[in-house]
Amino acid sequence: MRNNAANATVDRTFQIYSALCYLFLYLPILVVVIFSFNDSRYVEAWNGFTLNWYGRAWTDPNIQAGLRNSLIVAPFVMIISVILGTLLAIGLKKTPGAIVALFLAVMYMTIVSPEIVTGLASLLFFVQAGKAFAIRNILGIPTIVVTQVVYTASLVALIVRARLTGMDESLDEASADLGATPWTTFWSVTIPLLLPAIISGGLLAFTFAFDDFVITQFVSGPASSTLPIRIWGMVRFGVSPIVNPVATVILAFTLTSVFLAQYILTNENASTRPLLVWLLFIVGVVLYGIGPAQTFWTNLTTLTGVVGILTFLIVWMGAFIGIYYLARRVRRPPPPAPAQLNPVTQ
Repeated sequence: MRNNAANATVDRTFQIYSALCYLFLYLPILVVVIFSFNDSRYVEAWNGFTLNWYGRAWTDPNIQAGLRNSLIVAPFVMIISVILGTLLAIGLKKTPGAIVALFLAVMYMTIVSPEIVTGLASLLFFVQAGKAFAIRNILGIPTIVVTQVVYTASLVALIVRARLTGMDESLDEASADLGATPWTTFWSVTIPLLLPAIISGGLLAFTFAFDDFVITQFVSGPASSTLPIRIWGMVRFGVSPIVNPVATVILAFTLTSVFLAQYILTNENASTRPLLVWLLFIVGVVLYGIGPAQTFWTNLTTLTGVVGILTFLIVWMGAFIGIYYLARRVRRPPPPAPAQLNPVTQ
């Protein structure tokens, strides 16, 4: 009985300690989210509820420029990382063990290394490359993309490799026995089975590239500052209320991406539809944030600001969801005809 009571006391102590740690970590974030709706120019005094700061943040030139650069960098990083990481994971499957161990060591070293080391090394490399090839102002969006891909491609490769390890090799053999070529097997068997890991890795790559500050700070040029760098430049001279809604939107986007990726990786029978819908939402935000869709929608509806992007995303998502269900309805096979019983002849 004494041992049970002591164990219960220890468990309760650890629970309280864990709750205090989470409170210490997440209470400041909760304060930022709450004060993003504060109707006051001073971030430390609550003066009522409002959504005005979200509209002002969306129309702020600095925020728009940073968001546009982030929405250019993140999709390129996601696409390149998914291609390289997936091919690397598949290539390592039939590679000798010593070479696999070497590649895994390099990938883990890339992820574990401090970002400041990666950023500084990348800066020195690009500066020397610019001198060697006589390229002036080499730092910009391409250097940000290349440096981010080095990190995120390793992350995607590890995620896809974990999925690939649990796959049954007899599926590829069965596909070959049925007469499929290696290319057909790759697209018809391997890729569909790896799709959850590929989508999850792509979402994480997009999130890391969109949110990164340390590495991007080293390899960005004067005209290629992403949204986190713009926010840092704004808070250096005093915290503006515009920062709170921007941080809240970034937090919501990041948590949604991470939770969806974790959901599909930890549930064997999880559907990929939520991730595909989220990717479709990201594509809509990217098209609107970069400019073409925003110009088209503004000229069509004369709606701008928060109302403009919300209405565009509603129409964008509704159109694709409608097309999806229409395609399913068209492809649905017709119901079987009722069987006709032959009359019994006497």
